[in-house]
Amino acid sequence: MNNELLAKFCANIKRCNCDKIHMVPPAFMHAVIGIGDEVGELTEILKRALYYGDKIDNDHLLEEYGDLMYYIMLDCMRIADVEKVQADQVFSAVFYKNIAKLEARYKKGFTEGEATESGRDREAERDAMNQPELEKLDSVPGVDRASEGGF
Repeated sequence: MNNELLAKFCANIKRCNCDKIHMVPPAFMHAVIGIGDEVGELTEILKRALYYGDKIDNDHLLEEYGDLMYYIMLDCMRIADVEKVQADQVFSAVFYKNIAKLEARYKKGFTEGEATESGRDREAERDAMNQPELEKLDSVPGVDRASEGGF
């Protein structure tokens, strides 16, 4: 390898490196790294099913989904601490915001056009997610909004 090229490459890395790790909450780092690791495990299951014909083991999937939920809840707890609310309020807000976003994106159900980046109206999705949950989710069955706190 050309030593001059390597030296220039390394100098560029040093010049462009951003050393802000101290500004990131440890629980957030732990959660994101854990989620990435679990997604890798799910990808391995998919790869083995697609390319090697392995049977998908639903018990194994449930284990991995539980691990994903652990890491998601870890950061929901961090957010709850910062926002001075209960963790279940944050977890509920995750569902509420996702439902509102998807209702704004797919008004009549999934379409490929609305799924593409050019077919999305990100502003409408953001607006939907920022509306009070009680007003936006009246049609969600099985949700007792009277007992839910806002977030």
